[in-house]
Amino acid sequence: MNFKEILQESSLTEKARMLAVSSEESVAWLNALPASSLGNLLEDDTLRISVGPRMGAPVCAPHICRCSATVDVYGSHALSCRYSAGRHSRHSVLNKSLSRALVTCQSHAIIEPNAVLRDDIRTRPDGMTLVRSKE
Repeated sequence: MNFKEILQESSLTEKARMLAVSSEESVAWLNALPASSLGNLLEDDTLRISVGPRMGAPVCAPHICRCSATVDVYGSHALSCRYSAGRHSRHSVLNKSLSRALVTCQSHAIIEPNAVLRDDIRTRPDGMTLVRSKE
C-alpha cells in the first residue's frame, strides 16, 4: 500500500497529521543539536509531547478542558485552546529567541512592551501589526 492509498483510507485528522509530518520542513527541528546554551535542550515530557503527535501516539489521558472541550488521547486540542499553557510558553520561547537574535546583531530589543498604543496603557501588541506613520 503506498502513501496515496493510505491517505485515501485515513480520517481527516490522520490525513492532516500525515501531510504535515511528510512536508520537507517538518523534520528541521529534529536535526538541531540539543544544547542548553542555545535553549533547545528538551525535557523528557517536552520531547514526548513533541514526538507523539508526529507518530500519531497518545500523549495524555482523555479529559475535559477548562474551556469545556473534550480532549482526546492525542491532545491536539491544546494547540488551539486559549487556556493552553503550551501555547503561551511557545509564544514566549519564540519571543526570547527573536530577542536573542536581535541582540546578537547589536540591535535593541524590548519584548512586548506595555503602552505601545497610546489609547490603552495596559495593552501589549500580541499578534498586532504596528505601522509607523511617515511624518
